[in-house]
Amino acid sequence: MVLQLDPAIPGVFSGPYPLGIDPIWNVANNKLTFLNSFKMKMSVILGVIHMLFGVSLSLFNHMYFKKPLNIFLGFIPEIVFMASLFGYLVLLIFYKWTAYDASNSKDAPSLLIHFINMCLFNYSDSTNRPLYPGQMGIQILLVLIALACVPCMLIVKTMLLHRQNLWKKRLGTQKFGGVRVDNGPTEDEAGIMDHDQLSHHSEEGDE
Repeated sequence: MVLQLDPAIPGVFSGPYPLGIDPIWNVANNKLTFLNSFKMKMSVILGVIHMLFGVSLSLFNHMYFKKPLNIFLGFIPEIVFMASLFGYLVLLIFYKWTAYDASNSKDAPSLLIHFINMCLFNYSDSTNRPLYPGQMGIQILLVLIALACVPCMLIVKTMLLHRQNLWKKRLGTQKFGGVRVDNGPTEDEAGIMDHDQLSHHSEEGDE
């Protein structure tokens, strides 16, 4: 048995399942058109939540190993970058679900086209009308914030790490995996320093 279901019909739209998908859609010949859009949006929501959760876990590592540079120039820019683009996309999905129902879904603009135009700064497409007033200004601001996070992660952090490495070399010691090594004239003459040697080395440097 094959059915052609119309979500705009009250009996289909407000059926016996207040939350979820009515199983009758499994025998409808237009189920792909109806279900694929829902599955795609749910995949985006779960994927963004998964990414934000994974990045949030890195904060505990940075705090445990006491690396403030990784927090301010790694964790924070990553969170802001993802929230400005993909977090905003999730908000658009929920907004579209609440602003459009089955009766007027044919008038709903495409979120995919909106997101592509947002990244390309293209707002001349008259066929895809805005979702809410002031959308263009908010989206331009979010893209600029996301772009500003990229040099923080790739350039500023790299330059500061390079500067810290040069500073440690001038002190005469370097740290590798929690072990501090004394810089010798050659690599063969470099030796591992214990805590007492390091303290003695620091006292001599102070004198």
